[in-house]
Amino acid sequence: MPTSVAAQAFGGEWLSNASRLAMKVLSPIVTEESKVIINPQHPDYANVELSVVPAFTFDNHMFT
Repeated sequence: MPTSVAAQAFGGEWLSNASRLAMKVLSPIVTEESKVIINPQHPDYANVELSVVPAFTFDNHMFT
């Protein structure tokens, strides 16, 4: 995907500054979604735990 010098500079500064653990960005592929970028340089990075939350749907039998 194309990028710009300004975007690369911003990202590099964000990583090296490490003042924020995460940054929410728009998805370049699905415009209705966003992504979270986690900074491995941040002091709290070692405490990050990721989990998968499965999608939930109601069983239609509940409504009959």
